[in-house]
Amino acid sequence: MDSIITTNLKDITLSSQFLTLKTPNGEAEIDIKKLLKEPIGSDTAFFNATQIAKMFDKKFAQITRDKSWTEYVDIMEETLKSKGAEFAHLKLIKTVRGKYHSGTWLHSKLIIEFLRRLDIRFAVSMDLFIQDLITHSNELKIDRNNTKILFEPLTETIRDIYIPNQLSDNSKKFAYSTLSNLINMKVLGCSAKKYIKDNDLLEDVPLRDQLSKDKLKQIEKLEEDLNGYIKYGGMVDYEKLKEVL
Repeated sequence: MDSIITTNLKDITLSSQFLTLKTPNGEAEIDIKKLLKEPIGSDTAFFNATQIAKMFDKKFAQITRDKSWTEYVDIMEETLKSKGAEFAHLKLIKTVRGKYHSGTWLHSKLIIEFLRRLDIRFAVSMDLFIQDLITHSNELKIDRNNTKILFEPLTETIRDIYIPNQLSDNSKKFAYSTLSNLINMKVLGCSAKKYIKDNDLLEDVPLRDQLSKDKLKQIEKLEEDLNGYIKYGGMVDYEKLKEVL
């Protein structure tokens, strides 16, 4: 089986974490974002390269025996050390001996170069994936920005038309959150809080930065529709808006 990157671009968000790889011995899922965010000198910033190489039926020494690997590691260390004191004593490669975690462990700063060396088909897949990811990420940012742009006139419409026509103080006070939750319910099937919990998303990152392109498009369409129903259709009753959406 050829090794390829199988993460689907349509499932990637601005806060995606996992990279799923197909290997001759099954799938491997790597939480790259978490790995790269670990404290520079901590053990959790390293990954077991020997174990990953085995999944591709290779030995670590096979992948890293040439001069270009040594040069890459040396230049990476030099570059990092030039960035500050926290990198001064950083070693990117370490050997661990023991029953359960033995092998050669590489620092997360080496993960892309190491993965590229597993086989040539993977390297090509990685190159194409990175190129597509850059394009896709830019599209995501545009789509995310569109939801912000469309939310501005909707906010004005809610302020100028919807709120003044609400009968109760609570309806006026919670108008923005109520209508925002209505959009979430229509697109996500639940509240934002529940969606974040059920999908193990980051609580300290805006939900829309963690949504797929498809979900952002749906939100964009609903914001446009909601603005139209209120501003041009004169709908200021929540239940009617809920029904037409």
